[in-house]
Amino acid sequence: MGARAQLAKALIERHELKPAVAMDMVNTVIDELVELIRSRDKVYVYNFGTFKNLIKEPRRIEAKGGRQEMIVPKRRFVKFKASKYLRRYP
Repeated sequence: MGARAQLAKALIERHELKPAVAMDMVNTVIDELVELIRSRDKVYVYNFGTFKNLIKEPRRIEAKGGRQEMIVPKRRFVKFKASKYLRRYP
């Protein structure tokens, strides 16, 4: 079972929602979080963690065997740091 399905199941059990409504709520929250992360440099979710947008600069690498040099292009990635509250739990 995927994370979205587990979240929807928790909503169904705790709030007696219909499965379609619960899944729609989960998808809406995740979609909004993704849009926030895309539009800002940093997004903090209380008691969960911080998402940061970072950029890796282009770099040169050697292909296997060391005969050919390649350039890895610049790319964007998201870094997540768990909050102290979340890190307390194993």
